[in-house]
Amino acid sequence: RERVVTEVLLVRHGETAWNREGRLQGQNDPPLNALGEQQAEGVAAYLRSVSHQGAASAADNGSGAGEREAGAPIEAVYTSDLQRAERTAVVISERLGFGGKVHLKEAFREKKLGVIEGLTLAEAKEKEPEAYDRWRRGKGCPGAEDPSAVLRRVAGGLDGIERAHRGKRVVVVTHGGILNSVHKLLTGKKFPGKIPNTSISTITKARAAADADADAEWEIQSYASSEHLVAQQIEFDNKAFGGRGETG
Repeated sequence: RERVVTEVLLVRHGETAWNREGRLQGQNDPPLNALGEQQAEGVAAYLRSVSHQGAASAADNGSGAGEREAGAPIEAVYTSDLQRAERTAVVISERLGFGGKVHLKEAFREKKLGVIEGLTLAEAKEKEPEAYDRWRRGKGCPGAEDPSAVLRRVAGGLDGIERAHRGKRVVVVTHGGILNSVHKLLTGKKFPGKIPNTSISTITKARAAADADADAEWEIQSYASSEHLVAQQIEFDNKAFGGRGETG
């Protein structure tokens, strides 16, 4: 049975000074630091190397995953409108031959964290203990974006990309908190591991070619992979805040 498979490669932005300091970035807008620029170059080089691997259309092989054909390039680069994500996306776009062109999408902007934004975890726990506790339990805190509203905007962003690029491969550069939201959207829970800067998470949505309007669900193929950074010997923080989605 012929299927049409849309593939989205979700990339967390490169490192910032606030990531290094362990500050909760939220919708604050610090730029990439020098390592973040290097990480962006590294993930861009990797994405260029795989841009012609895997297909946007697949034939069902009975396993439910389909058999991918070789030769499908990455068609577009989307990004959060915060500069740490946009800069990472521009580097990827340039390496892919798009001349730095990216599509800004507020749906993939980091969550607003309210009164704890700009604080380290230790500072948040000391200065805003009640807000910190609510945030850690996924309940939001004063001034923060409602968690259910985050899930709705992320779902809308992904569905919009799937409608615009059905059967294609697309890159989306976003944030750790949003990547946790994507995982919760698809599985019902936050990602249990670390989400390092410029890690890649791959999700797909498959539809029957004969009934493209039938309901279909996103599926996770891999999450928070940093193998491309290891292979290129590019430093990344997988022990502290660089690997924590909470820091944005």
